[in-house]
Amino acid sequence: MTKKYGDSWRFVPDYDALAIRLREEREACGFTREEVSEILEDIGSGAASQSIWNWEKAKKHITLEHLFVLACIYDVEVGYLLTGLNNYIPGKK
Repeated sequence: MTKKYGDSWRFVPDYDALAIRLREEREACGFTREEVSEILEDIGSGAASQSIWNWEKAKKHITLEHLFVLACIYDVEVGYLLTGLNNYIPGKK
């Protein structure tokens, strides 16, 4: 989703849809929230299972660092998590 800020347009994620995709991708990989939390801790990007629950319920916004790491863990593109589209290129239709 894009929004106009002054004279420019900026991408603003649909956090509810992002939350759903985060949960769906975790489940598709067969991970529990606790297992994802342990993986994040092991690679030095720790997050409690409660944080993961908050991201998956759109109660709190995920950080870019965690978004990129989860995309790698789930083997999906960050653009897909943000938009639901594969090979998303901003501004291209």
